[in-house]
Amino acid sequence: MTRRPWVVLLAVLLAAGPVLAAEPSMVTYTLLPPFLANAAKPNILIILDNSLSMNLNAYGSPPDATGLVPDEPYIGPPACAGDCRSYYGYFNADWFYHFSGARFVHKYRKMQYQGDACINAWQVADTTGALACLDNAHVQAEQLWDGNWLNWATMRRIDVARKVLMGGRATAPAGAGHQTVYGEVPSQAGQTFIKFYDSNLNGGAAGSPYPGSYYYGLAAGELFVSQDSNPFAQGAHYPIAVDKQEACEPNDFLEHNLAGVLQHVGDLARWGNEFFNQGTGVNGSGGFIANPIGAAIQSIGADLQNTGADTRSPLAEAFYVAMQYFRQQDVQAGLDYPSQV
Repeated sequence: MTRRPWVVLLAVLLAAGPVLAAEPSMVTYTLLPPFLANAAKPNILIILDNSLSMNLNAYGSPPDATGLVPDEPYIGPPACAGDCRSYYGYFNADWFYHFSGARFVHKYRKMQYQGDACINAWQVADTTGALACLDNAHVQAEQLWDGNWLNWATMRRIDVARKVLMGGRATAPAGAGHQTVYGEVPSQAGQTFIKFYDSNLNGGAAGSPYPGSYYYGLAAGELFVSQDSNPFAQGAHYPIAVDKQEACEPNDFLEHNLAGVLQHVGDLARWGNEFFNQGTGVNGSGGFIANPIGAAIQSIGADLQNTGADTRSPLAEAFYVAMQYFRQQDVQAGLDYPSQV
């Protein structure tokens, strides 16, 4: 039986780092003897955590019994003093958005807060480059949303992981520098969370068009807004659909399509992916190889985008299945793990 020359395992359980802005070189990660003219491509097996916990909020502890996230308040500019945070996600933290055509669209790019030209306001540039000052009153009057705040309020763990791996759960690539990404819609009921935000208590920072204290809830791929502690019962709601423009966010694109680590590394490696099993029944435990090493990146990307988070977390068992797959050996007899040699 054939043994594979390289073993590289990439486990994505909760991704929080930024996508590479430029295509990496394998020289960064390898050191080869000078007499070797060519090196075999590494084999990379992605294990994306598809357990139920990936539907939880990306920022803060899991919700309490009422559904409210109990900690990690928003700490973004200008509501911070030396400890400002940039929240990662589908929205660009450096932009203000407005909701138009059933999606969030770029409106103003942030330049700086409270510069010489703008007192107690953002200095911003619109999509044509025209400069303006933007204070809380303008944010509310123009129905604007702060991209940094939106990431804090709406991102699930699975959204962040997908953004890192392939740019997000997006419409089909067309090479036009324009796509839409969508927040996860869990298949199970009850996969919701609520965040409370009072712009009057956060340095006067307007994250949304709603002034003062509001509850913001995420359910079924939509953001619900209400002054009631149960925002899902009443009030406005907005689908998490984010317009992505290469002209506004060039680092999110590669060859005019949204891209993550998978596309940036591309054919410098041979890719495959594994998912957690449901955990019951014959061959239902551990993990299963969804795409074998050497599969097309397009097939792997589609799997990573569309497979929901609805299993348990058999970390060690899935790792064992992956190791047996690389070794090209059957799993031990008597285990309910699928043999994937």
